[in-house]
Amino acid sequence: MSEVESVADRVAIIRDGRLVTTDTVAGLRTRSLLQVRIDFAAPVTAEEFAALPGVTDLAVTGTEHGAMLTCRLDGSPDALVKAAARHTVTGLRADNQDLEELFHAYYTGEHFTADAQADRVA
Repeated sequence: MSEVESVADRVAIIRDGRLVTTDTVAGLRTRSLLQVRIDFAAPVTAEEFAALPGVTDLAVTGTEHGAMLTCRLDGSPDALVKAAARHTVTGLRADNQDLEELFHAYYTGEHFTADAQADRVA
């Protein structure tokens, strides 16, 4: 997929014989899920974060120095960041899906944001 990123101006994703979406690589990236990891100085509960918009695959584990939260995030990180800011954060990492992961998510139907659904071609 890195070859596609380096040579293509636009990318089309076809699933079950139908055009699912077409966009620039940069445009597709804006729709990608974030894989988030937040390290805290003290324990936190999953319940504080579970109902936040876009948060899925949430896990909170205790560590010898506090807690570690991991989740997937679809959409704006604002609510998650504000909830985390109520605690002492010792580390934060947010990684976008690479193009191959994004393609797989579209192809399997695992990921359709509201924007992506609006852009789908029937």
